[in-house]
Amino acid sequence: MKKNPFLICGIAFFFSAFPFSFPGAGAPLEDPFRLEESLARELSAAARRGVRHLASLQKQNGAFSDDPDSDRRIAALIGAFAGEEEDLKTALRNHRPPEGTARTGKKSAPDPESEGCRELFELVRALRKAEKGPLFPKRFRAWRRDAAERLLETQNAEGAWGNARGTFYALCAIRLIFLI
Repeated sequence: MKKNPFLICGIAFFFSAFPFSFPGAGAPLEDPFRLEESLARELSAAARRGVRHLASLQKQNGAFSDDPDSDRRIAALIGAFAGEEEDLKTALRNHRPPEGTARTGKKSAPDPESEGCRELFELVRALRKAEKGPLFPKRFRAWRRDAAERLLETQNAEGAWGNARGTFYALCAIRLIFLI
């Protein structure tokens, strides 16, 4: 079999002229699930403001909430975000759970002020679970960016998303957005 020099030159030209035509050739493809750097920094700063807001709710007795379940969750969330933040570590050292027992068996009443944040958290949780599946729609790939932008839009000047429960759900959603 004789080699055709025109065919070889044509193939070489094709690959050199169009290096981005095939996956794996040329520059690495961006991960569609990652946030842009600037948006990630903004969301991280918003999370720090939110955690500081929750820490500012600490009462004289050391509790963050009168409800033992909520108090335990808020303390765990502050601990997850504390890192090297000395004021947050101090809040955790001063933490004392409220008197009373957890879980009375009754379901807490719906809280209209925090409902939107709870629903966003549930949506983020469902999208994270489905995003790596083969049937995940391409048009939903920007869900992290969309959720991050919505959270940034709805945070108030004090760093909260409504009340303490809404802020808790918003911060949980942020944690899930950053997990890849």
